[in-house]
Amino acid sequence: MNETGGVENIFGVENSKGGHEILFSIIDHLPAFLYLQEKDYSIRLANRYFIERFGDHRDKTCYQIFHRSEKPCEKCPTSWVFNTKIPYKHEWKTPDGDIYQIYDRPFTDNQGNELVMKLGVDITGRKKIEEENIRLRNLESIGILTGGIAHDFNNILTSILGNISLAKMISHQEGRISTLLSEAEKSSLQARDLILRLIAFADGSRPYKTKVPIKGLLKEMTEFTLDNSNIRPEFSFSDNLWPVDADVEQISQVICNLAINARESLPNGGTIRIGAENHVVRPEHVIPLNAGRYIRIYFKDHGAGIKKEHIPKIFDPYFTTKNMGHQKGTGLGLAVCHSIIKKHGGYITAESEEGAGTTFYIYLPAFSGGVVK
Repeated sequence: MNETGGVENIFGVENSKGGHEILFSIIDHLPAFLYLQEKDYSIRLANRYFIERFGDHRDKTCYQIFHRSEKPCEKCPTSWVFNTKIPYKHEWKTPDGDIYQIYDRPFTDNQGNELVMKLGVDITGRKKIEEENIRLRNLESIGILTGGIAHDFNNILTSILGNISLAKMISHQEGRISTLLSEAEKSSLQARDLILRLIAFADGSRPYKTKVPIKGLLKEMTEFTLDNSNIRPEFSFSDNLWPVDADVEQISQVICNLAINARESLPNGGTIRIGAENHVVRPEHVIPLNAGRYIRIYFKDHGAGIKKEHIPKIFDPYFTTKNMGHQKGTGLGLAVCHSIIKKHGGYITAESEEGAGTTFYIYLPAFSGGVVK
């Protein structure tokens, strides 16, 4: 590496206007890091991507740069390549959460010194898409099972409710039996509500999409959900916000669920921020959506946040970090949101930090004309 940060001549050959200059330029412009490592864990030279991502490598070892440690890794793949002279491929996750595919190759310079050449390709985006696809396949399988159970149970519950209603009609209205029947009916109705949520998650109905001004719907449903609570919503909307192509009833359910989720994260009250902006997804963007126009909606709270290891699970049915209690801990709210947004051709994701709150992002297709059933 020369003083200006580019790759120096590693072949011991005078640079010319020919192939070597072109080769060095290509290495410096790779969309991946490339460097040569010595046996003592020092880095002889690195390309520009490496320096921009990890900083100056001079007078530092690989374990100081990559692992923020003061001693070599116990199972160092580079040491293995030095010892075996066999190429090695592995994945590495940075302390910041980025994931790289690493290719280690034995390398000998023009002086006969043994080195290891390492190429690292950022696959963070690809991994997120793979994880989302796995989650969708798992949810589809769970949905098939859940739907069958929910429909069968709904038939049984319908019979129970019918018999309770008949029993109430022939019992004394002020008697003890009538009181007990009323309590049984109340519990049965709560169970029916849970079944309807299960059915909505499992299959639900296809969204009846129309042109929806999302700004008004967000304000109306959020304020309705947070009415008589100690939570204050703050709204922020971009100018000339596009309408969305959506089913009003289903998206209203998503908004209510996210508002409830934010409210429960702030038991002592506070503020949640809700906003929407126009967003164009392009083919090069790392997001599991088709290219096109979308509205990006966010719900941001300043609650306790979610543990990092729990974030990939929050849209799974019945996964919850809440205490079980009345109207809490059913674990279906976010799963239903995920199902609805997916059926709309959109995407929902979350970012969180313990002690700093959680932000949910929703991408919904912008309206392009016509009515889609």
